[in-house]
Amino acid sequence: MGNQEMGLDEFLGHKRSDATGGGFAENWKKRRPPIFDSWIHTRSKIASLWQHMQPTVVEFADKDTKEKKQVVFGHQWNCWEEEDILKSMWKRDRDTGRRIKPPVICPVCLLAEWVYEQIAAGELDWCAKLFKYDARDSEEPTIIHAGGMIGAYGRQKPPLSDKECEQLRKAHIYLKDAWKENQLSKLYYVMIVADNDKPESGVKPYTIASGLGDKIKEVIHKAVMDAEDEGNPFLHPYCIRWEHHPEEIPSKKYDASKMGKIKLTDEIRQLIITDDPPSMGRIIARGNPLTLRASMEEACLVKGVPWERIFGRAVKAWEDHEGKEGSKADGTDFDPDELEDKPAPGGKAADDDKVCEECGDIIPAGAKRCPGCKALVATLGDSLPYG
Repeated sequence: MGNQEMGLDEFLGHKRSDATGGGFAENWKKRRPPIFDSWIHTRSKIASLWQHMQPTVVEFADKDTKEKKQVVFGHQWNCWEEEDILKSMWKRDRDTGRRIKPPVICPVCLLAEWVYEQIAAGELDWCAKLFKYDARDSEEPTIIHAGGMIGAYGRQKPPLSDKECEQLRKAHIYLKDAWKENQLSKLYYVMIVADNDKPESGVKPYTIASGLGDKIKEVIHKAVMDAEDEGNPFLHPYCIRWEHHPEEIPSKKYDASKMGKIKLTDEIRQLIITDDPPSMGRIIARGNPLTLRASMEEACLVKGVPWERIFGRAVKAWEDHEGKEGSKADGTDFDPDELEDKPAPGGKAADDDKVCEECGDIIPAGAKRCPGCKALVATLGDSLPYG
């Protein structure tokens, strides 16, 4: 699973890509100004958390009127893939267009790869409406387009051509909002911290963007270089200020700094040294693929999606785990490989035949699709032929 707890050394060296070159905390970014003075719990871990943005129709009671309302909510789905697969998601074979390390179990990752292959093969328009999430009290439905789901509209290399921009314009797809459709896995970090301004809130797990996580790494790196062990916040606690600058470019949206003038009070000391840290298990746990599939199938606007192939392994692992004694109490952070026997590829392959990476069936030489699961054998290079 890509979501894992790390010690300080692992956190400082953690990257979102291998390419060269408790209760939920409040949204501190809504503060005015958006500044948060944090104290890391000295006996906690820092977790990497890979998530997919996943729209979901939710119903709730209005606080004032008590009337039930139904809206589309931007839910985060915790990715099931191993981190080495996620860090290599942009690497593709130049001849086939397939990912060097393809996804093997996460339904959202597998669906995104299916969408990529369909677009590359010319069987799905990159501007096609893929999902429509509609709710009674939402002003308008939430639409996810094919290219939007796989992050194609915001690509920089190669830049979008005039023809592609015209296609987007005709489809009423606006680049400034296209990032909201991206369902590829994105890295976050979870840290157990105390709020210097609100110690009465206790210590809580905060999910932060990887950009802020990188800035915090820089602060700790510098502190360790300057003072060795005294720069380690787990050994010698110090306050780290988080800042959010939403108007800046992505690389400058977050900043962090060591606040040496803010002293460790007895109240904060009790929270981050004496008291036990809360569990972050609920935050990094796997989600239920059965409910995810039901939501996606209901919202899907295109035919031919191989739902069984996309959800099959995750559903089996989920059902096998949930059926085990004690699984409910243990949560859902489990290893699917421990729950299944991987089937050997069926049949015997001739010299020119291939083995399907999706289902293990034999694909005869020259075939464009697997005879078993109907998956495309190859795509058309490492750039999508949008034009």
